[in-house]
Amino acid sequence: MIPIHTGILILGSEVLSGAVCEKNAPFLLGKFQDLGMPVRTQIVAGDSREEILEALSFLCRTCDLVVMTGGLGPTFDDLTRSCLAEFSGFPLRFRAREFERVKGRYAGRRKFLPALRAEMCFPEGAMVFANDWGMAPGFGVRCSGKWIVALPGVPEEARAIFERKVIPFLKKVFRISALPGLLTVKVLGLTELEILAKLGKDFPPRNPLISCGIYPGGGEVHLRMRIHGENRQGILREVNRWKKFFKTRLKTFLADFSDRPFEELLICRLKGARKTLAACESVTGGWISKRLTDIPGASGAFRGSLVTYTDFAKRSAAGVDRETLLRHGAVSGPVAARMAESARVKFSSDWGLGITGLAGPSSAGSGHPVGTVFIAVAGRRKTEVKKFCFKGVREKVRLRASQEALRMVWEALGHGKNQGVSCG
Repeated sequence: MIPIHTGILILGSEVLSGAVCEKNAPFLLGKFQDLGMPVRTQIVAGDSREEILEALSFLCRTCDLVVMTGGLGPTFDDLTRSCLAEFSGFPLRFRAREFERVKGRYAGRRKFLPALRAEMCFPEGAMVFANDWGMAPGFGVRCSGKWIVALPGVPEEARAIFERKVIPFLKKVFRISALPGLLTVKVLGLTELEILAKLGKDFPPRNPLISCGIYPGGGEVHLRMRIHGENRQGILREVNRWKKFFKTRLKTFLADFSDRPFEELLICRLKGARKTLAACESVTGGWISKRLTDIPGASGAFRGSLVTYTDFAKRSAAGVDRETLLRHGAVSGPVAARMAESARVKFSSDWGLGITGLAGPSSAGSGHPVGTVFIAVAGRRKTEVKKFCFKGVREKVRLRASQEALRMVWEALGHGKNQGVSCG
């Protein structure tokens, strides 16, 4: 099957200025990957006629399909309709049927009707995609053999229209028959180069129907493999073959075949083992607890936490004695161990987690460089303590520290024997 190349055009001067964080492009990129329609180019253009027409001209030279978001409102800087009419050569026509379909929502608010009428104008012959979640519909225009689809800029509206209206249209128009299979591999405790060394010369495969990527971030690495084919069973067999390959090569470093948050996997693992966890945090200031409690149902495995940010809090709440603090310092293995043991006992949990360190910007004469972190995991019979030296700015140190702390709990649970977590 010949690939259908797509382009994405995001409109909005506020996006270019950084005033607004753009959310539509990541969504569209994921959906096009699922459809097996690779995105060739992504452009952000300001709210000016010249910029929009220039971007459309460039994208239509190299892409079979262009999806653009934004500029469908009734204000002076909403130029999508007029620009697409000019670019396609099809004049704007008022669609009375579309107007009648939505004006009932604005009964009693007649002042909105002129703006609503303006939003019901489309290039002649356009395919209209009804917006059941807002005011402005989306639409598609075919010119010079290329399709251009315009969607509202509001993320919730753009996503709903694309998933429920546009995708069925694209499948029909482009006769999408190839089926892509996506395999995501979550790896913990290895760098990209270390992963590639373990996978050896067999990865990435030299197969035009398989595309691969490797993406680090937040103390973990994701491998993504997309397998294309005409037969669903054949794709499934290939996915299962590669799963066995990754299990064999990565062993205990393989966390899961999904891109679910690591904290969700850990909560699932704790629940599956019928174990509970409690924490005592210093350097991370409650970050670990937040990550865990962001997961619905976390209370079934996470008992609670202490944030002992000062020496006084470590003594009074975590039971770290003054002598230990004076002899070893607040940033030390013995203090982390006592914090973990105290959390386990105070919350009557199976496992306790303790973490203390220096995130910077200053080490304040502690004798340790910025980035030094001690993490302890306490069980009923044993407490394990590890020292880490993280590089980077304050927030990166804290993020890496929280990730390594959760990973130590993961390892303590002995998860490496059975990759793949289910959580019902």
